[in-house]
Amino acid sequence: MDQDLRWELVASLVAGGRLGQAQIDAELERDNTASGQNAAALATAAIPTAEAKAAAWDSIVVTGELSNALQGSAVTGFMRVRDRSLLEPYAENYFEAVPGIVANRTHALAQQIVVGLYPALLTTQATVDRTDAFLAGLPADSSALRRMMLENRDGVARALRARAADVLPDEA
Repeated sequence: MDQDLRWELVASLVAGGRLGQAQIDAELERDNTASGQNAAALATAAIPTAEAKAAAWDSIVVTGELSNALQGSAVTGFMRVRDRSLLEPYAENYFEAVPGIVANRTHALAQQIVVGLYPALLTTQATVDRTDAFLAGLPADSSALRRMMLENRDGVARALRARAADVLPDEA
């Protein structure tokens, strides 16, 4: 088994609650390369606890301390959940944080967050409605952010339409 597959296995077992930080740290000792550090950041952000999600959110959104590569991995890990309720506390925080992130981060870092942390896994009408409210409040000179948010919104709206089309008439 090559190292990339080992990391994928570790991340999957972490997200499923079968491994924790100690095993991530042990794997990082085996593979303390740039690739290994990225994989460890993903796996750490995937730990399925409220505390781990809060720490990941803080490092990605609040402090902005991560490099482009580590942030991208942490964003991916943060969204890697079996229990979507772990993401619910961050939906409103996301919409509150986005304007400051876009104003204060490079375009690449901001885009990773705007697209990667969008609450798309919370596939509800409330997510679409909150996105619409966010879009309605955007200044006219926010074309790049508007485009990203419209694309984010479209994915959730499309999933809701598909879900509605899948309901059999006697199930409605």
